[in-house]
Amino acid sequence: MRYYKIFFCLVVVLGVVSVLFLRQETSFKNLSALTGDIALIGEKASSTGVVEPVFVSVPTPPRKLDFVRAAYMTMYTAVTPSKLEKLVEYAKKNNINAFVIDVKETEGVLFFPLDIYDTSKDKDVASASYLVKRGPSIVAKLREQGFYLIARVVAFPDGAYAKNHPDQALRYKSNGLLWKDRKNNHWIDPASKEYWTYLVRVAKAAKKAGFDEINFDYIRFPSDGSLKEIQYPYWDGTTPREEIIKTFFRFLSTNFNDSDVTISGDLFGQVLVNNDDMGIGQKLENALPYFDVIAPMTYPSHYIEGFAGHKNPAEHPYEVIDYSLKEAQKKMASSTVPVGERAKIRPWLQVFNIGAVYDGAMIRKQIKALEDNGLKGGYMLWSPSNNYPDF
Repeated sequence: MRYYKIFFCLVVVLGVVSVLFLRQETSFKNLSALTGDIALIGEKASSTGVVEPVFVSVPTPPRKLDFVRAAYMTMYTAVTPSKLEKLVEYAKKNNINAFVIDVKETEGVLFFPLDIYDTSKDKDVASASYLVKRGPSIVAKLREQGFYLIARVVAFPDGAYAKNHPDQALRYKSNGLLWKDRKNNHWIDPASKEYWTYLVRVAKAAKKAGFDEINFDYIRFPSDGSLKEIQYPYWDGTTPREEIIKTFFRFLSTNFNDSDVTISGDLFGQVLVNNDDMGIGQKLENALPYFDVIAPMTYPSHYIEGFAGHKNPAEHPYEVIDYSLKEAQKKMASSTVPVGERAKIRPWLQVFNIGAVYDGAMIRKQIKALEDNGLKGGYMLWSPSNNYPDF
């Protein structure tokens, strides 16, 4: 009887071990199916004792897409299943073939581990653990569905980095505190080359996470807030702002010169028509040689009253964009950058209700302006709320 009990106990133990093994194997298989390009290689205990997954990146070459029809989503939309599913269905219904996803926003929060091989925290990153854990798998899922993925990297506003590196951040002349713009964003000095290196590090991590394109936004000096109160720790105040930003463009280009990932840069829409740098360091001709794609933010509501003869430009999306693109073509025609070496234009289009209601008809008017001007790079739809009307 004693041997029978021992035999019975061994059978039970082996059964439990087998179940646990199968459950673990199943979880690995499910995760592999979910993540695609990101594989789970184990677990580790964090400093708080919570067990966290450790990922390793399986290199996947970025894809190319000649005609991009993209919709923007925040990282919070991306990690909310119901919102993500809704946006994917919208994309399929409206012939959207790409998504722009925040991977670094103004507070420094990242959409994935900065070092894709490890989930350890980086002191320069305001990481939200649920974002870091879900980001890589969401990227892989969207890739599997055929969407071209664009990583939006907010450049010089960065709250986390500013607090960790106050020596590189903008400060108030009067009291030495960290400077804020009208939206309460802290900024890094655009002339800080150490921070430039950090941005490249983020961008290369985005590529490793499975993104096809890196889109740099806020690649400029501040445009609002108490500008005269700013103390710059690196910019000498005499070198033209456009030279600082142009040098930064060149730095990005050099760091991705031998890379197969597409690099794009967001510029103010007025850059297409203005001849000066508007006090923020952006000029179209300075960006042409250094990006694969230039994405002017041609939001009609953001143009000044009277632009192109319209009291309220927001009510005239076709005319505003048509005029802007024609002026841009004049600049590009006089550019010394060879045609084959200059960036193509892929504008951001307005899908938010400032100055006018932007429904499907207003989207179509903007797209018509692009078509009539022969733009062949596509467009990107910008709705801060991530709510988009059918068009």
